[in-house]
Amino acid sequence: MSRIPKAVTVLLCCVLTFSLVGCATILKSKTTEIQVNSNPQDANVYFDGNRVGKTPLSTKVSDKDPLTVDIKKEGYEETSKKIGTHSSMGWYVADFLIFYPSVLIDAITGDAHTLNEKKLDFTLEPITTSTHK
Repeated sequence: MSRIPKAVTVLLCCVLTFSLVGCATILKSKTTEIQVNSNPQDANVYFDGNRVGKTPLSTKVSDKDPLTVDIKKEGYEETSKKIGTHSSMGWYVADFLIFYPSVLIDAITGDAHTLNEKKLDFTLEPITTSTHK
């Protein structure tokens, strides 16, 4: 029985390793910077129900999943916006050109996703109280 040459073993290990990761999984940052501004400023900012600071705010967030941004300030109507994600086709093209099975890895992990918006500007409306007689 013949032995497999060491070079073939190393090559097979490399192919198997690269088949388990995609280009976006390896190269793309897992976070993105998002800016949130409001008029008036100094409003509380919540990402998916968790308070993260006050406007103006610049912070890094995961860009794999959609994000709900809520803005609250005393005396003003609460406002909210859902930011979706989209797949960046450039990563899938790179996956296909380099080693096509890795397209599935980037699709499954969501690493090829990015947020649709990275700068949000909110205008807060004052709460109006009406009296009925």
